[in-house]
Amino acid sequence: MSAKKSRPPGEKKALSYARDRRNAYGENDKSSRKAIPLRKAQESRQDRRKANQAMATLPRVDEPAADLIESSARRDVYRVGGWTKSPDAPLGKAVAAALEARTRRARRKGRGRVEREPG
Repeated sequence: MSAKKSRPPGEKKALSYARDRRNAYGENDKSSRKAIPLRKAQESRQDRRKANQAMATLPRVDEPAADLIESSARRDVYRVGGWTKSPDAPLGKAVAAALEARTRRARRKGRGRVEREPG
């Protein structure tokens, strides 16, 4: 068993800012626990519905078209595209955005004004 590589605190912080992610979508981050599985389930239901509708037309179409419909249903062609989760923002960008917002709020309240010397 190899020992874990010791790193200086500055390097750890830089790695954390690069690797860690934060939800930057704009919704409540706790709602993602329910929303992401719901969207995936809705996408699957939509795919199954399209496949079932295509399979229902099999008795009314000719042989080559029926083969195409069956192979498309088996290979899940409808899944191309569809809903995907937007990626979370890197922690470094999230922290920078929060600091920038804090600075803007402070300026708006008048705390960030630079006083001029009379003259």
